[in-house]
Amino acid sequence: MAEPWTEVLDYACDWASGKTSEASAVKKITEKAYTNLGKIYKGNDTHAEAPYFNLTLFFAQNWADCRDMSAVVQVFTRAIGGTSTKVRRIDGDFSFYFDGDEYQGFKTHPILAIGESQWNYQIWAFHQVGYLNNVYDACLKLKQSSPRIPVNENINGSYKNDLFDLGGWHPQSTLSYTNVY
Repeated sequence: MAEPWTEVLDYACDWASGKTSEASAVKKITEKAYTNLGKIYKGNDTHAEAPYFNLTLFFAQNWADCRDMSAVVQVFTRAIGGTSTKVRRIDGDFSFYFDGDEYQGFKTHPILAIGESQWNYQIWAFHQVGYLNNVYDACLKLKQSSPRIPVNENINGSYKNDLFDLGGWHPQSTLSYTNVY
């Protein structure tokens, strides 16, 4: 960020207080972003079209998608000095139709998306997560029988097993949000 955002610093400093490593800070930022930002999941729209994150609109509106929440994990961690946290996208190849157009994606097991009260299956063209050598996903909870916010999970291990149900699973290279406004 060219200019420090006091709101970001307030959240990030409060949430990561007492943490001494980037991994422990990003874990707390991920968990608190899911529980404390008051966002409701809204797919098919975003404030974070990489490499741009429209933080002004994100704070002004009550909804978020996976790109927004992965950007929060990366940008908030970087605001307090983390240098390695990025984001990572997972593409699928399951064919589905939306508004008359064909898309490729994957079907999930039931998840509890941010701001939702019921566990539901999703069909996504892709999903994006915070990434620091492992997944930090502030957009959802996994595993209805033992709910958890995914933090420090192998992208092809328990995270995939508890999220992915059908289609293709194709993790992409990491990327960063470099323009925050």
